[in-house]
Amino acid sequence: MMASRPTVSVITPAYNVAPYIGQCIESLQAQTLSDWEMLIVDDASADETPAVVQGYLHDPRIRYMRNEQNLGPGATRNRALD
Repeated sequence: MMASRPTVSVITPAYNVAPYIGQCIESLQAQTLSDWEMLIVDDASADETPAVVQGYLHDPRIRYMRNEQNLGPGATRNRALD
């Protein structure tokens, strides 16, 4: 039997957003609807974005992927959709 999918999927492409990504994640966590997943795809950030996101991965609704090279916003969103 297939596990049920969340009601809402939030696709979050990220590139050098260390100062902001924590606030983005916390904003989603503060919503009254709790049946969601957040798919963060880091487009090869050169700043502390990966380290900041790591601090939130204890929440099983948050999934993190990292591109090995910068692919741009379109390819990064498509990776999340896959």
